[in-house]
Amino acid sequence: MRYYILAVAAILLFAGCSEDKEKSGNKDVIKVEKEVKKSSGSNEALICLDEGKKITCKLMTKRINRERKVEFEWESPNGKDNRKREILLPANHASTFDSRLKKGRVKGLWTVEVEIDDMKSSTTFKI
Repeated sequence: MRYYILAVAAILLFAGCSEDKEKSGNKDVIKVEKEVKKSSGSNEALICLDEGKKITCKLMTKRINRERKVEFEWESPNGKDNRKREILLPANHASTFDSRLKKGRVKGLWTVEVEIDDMKSSTTFKI
């Protein structure tokens, strides 16, 4: 009886793993260009991911004990769908993100630039 329960548990475990693998396979990385700039001990990295219905760009940096202003600038291929957004990064936080829905966006090469503490990072991706 014990072996029967173990066998059923193993089958359920493997069935669940293969199902999760299929779901996670749909999340494709558009282009990850990790640009790390080193200047006076600071590091920034900007990563953009395709999350199905939206594109999310995440800025990762070092934790600092003060609030900082982060500016995301999205540049579209035709210049008509550009956007600038300012976000406050709370003290002792190391990352923030900005997202845009893909529906209705111009197809082509997009550029995302992020500025924090007079440091700029940028990356590109295609929709």
